[in-house]
Amino acid sequence: MFGLLFYVFSTYQIYHTTEARTYSLLIFLSLLSTWLFWRMNEKSGFSQWFSYVLISILLAYAHLVGNWLILAQAFFVLIKFWKQKRQLINWLFAYVAVALAVLPYYIFSFFIQKDTVFSSYLFYVPYYSGFFSEILKFFFNFSQSNYFSRAIFALLPVLIFGSFLIIKKVKNDSYDFGIRVRLGAGAIYCLLACSVTIIFCFILHWVTPRYLILASIFCYFLIGFGMENWLGQNKLIKTVAIMLVIFAFVFSYNSFFVISNDWVRVDKCINQLSQRKAKIIVHQFSYDILLKKYYTGSLPFEGFYPINDGLTYEERINKNDARPVVTQENVNKLADYVKGYDQIILVEAIYVPILDPNRKVFRWFLDNNWQLGKNYCSINGIRVFSFIL
Repeated sequence: MFGLLFYVFSTYQIYHTTEARTYSLLIFLSLLSTWLFWRMNEKSGFSQWFSYVLISILLAYAHLVGNWLILAQAFFVLIKFWKQKRQLINWLFAYVAVALAVLPYYIFSFFIQKDTVFSSYLFYVPYYSGFFSEILKFFFNFSQSNYFSRAIFALLPVLIFGSFLIIKKVKNDSYDFGIRVRLGAGAIYCLLACSVTIIFCFILHWVTPRYLILASIFCYFLIGFGMENWLGQNKLIKTVAIMLVIFAFVFSYNSFFVISNDWVRVDKCINQLSQRKAKIIVHQFSYDILLKKYYTGSLPFEGFYPINDGLTYEERINKNDARPVVTQENVNKLADYVKGYDQIILVEAIYVPILDPNRKVFRWFLDNNWQLGKNYCSINGIRVFSFIL
């Protein structure tokens, strides 16, 4: 119940379902795979085996992150059946079938698109000290109130610990609180699914928030187990807790709309900074799609793509993952972009610190006698600057 409430009201989840990617499909197949996984644990007939293998294959093809759930399930099998060779052999056949269906595609893709894969920004995202604490901020972005966030973070250890407990009714005539430690199968499964996904995303530098969307589901369920255990023996406390959780989520739900409307605020900023002979340059180039959707002004704009590779706009997005390589040599192409204008509004999107860490594009304007205006905007990682010649 509580895990579902966290999931249904998660602004983090809802926001990523608005993207034209496979995240909704990934979550659906992950939950379906989990259900079939438990059915196969209870009754390992051919229909259960075939259904689980089929959905696991679809899950692996839906998104690379789906493979980590399959791996977590394999770890769970080893923990549960490590002394039962017959059961392990049945599961081994299932995972061999999944591997035979999936690995040829990955091997083929690796050799065909090796240069593209290893030039992707995904493998060069730098680690930072606050990585794991930032994950929790993404998962529980239900409110912009620091007090609400601090309360959630303070309770997390207690709630997660509670998912491994059996809590009976508190006795009035003694100090026996009826608390017993229990390594429940459901809690162990959620812990594995969450931790394996986070660990492998961290190892492979897949530290962008949306790649952790699968881990958040099982994090919610793990906390839900803890809340059920702590509150399950008192109906009044349980009812009040549910009402408070729903109230807190609904009351603070404006955070979702703030996130989704970042580019509306960018539009307002541009309109305040712009003059007649101005042009907008978006860095990196693919975010001009979002600007086109939300921009209400009349200034010309284009996305800055410094490499002359002969590709169409769509090919650049698909083949280069919408991330152009910015070097000191090719950044000089900005001279062609700004010719004939005396004001440039530079919109730096959220991945610029990764793609252009030395801010070569920003510094090009300063090195070529453009004056930086005092008024600029910073909106959740998107920065808007005004340069005047």
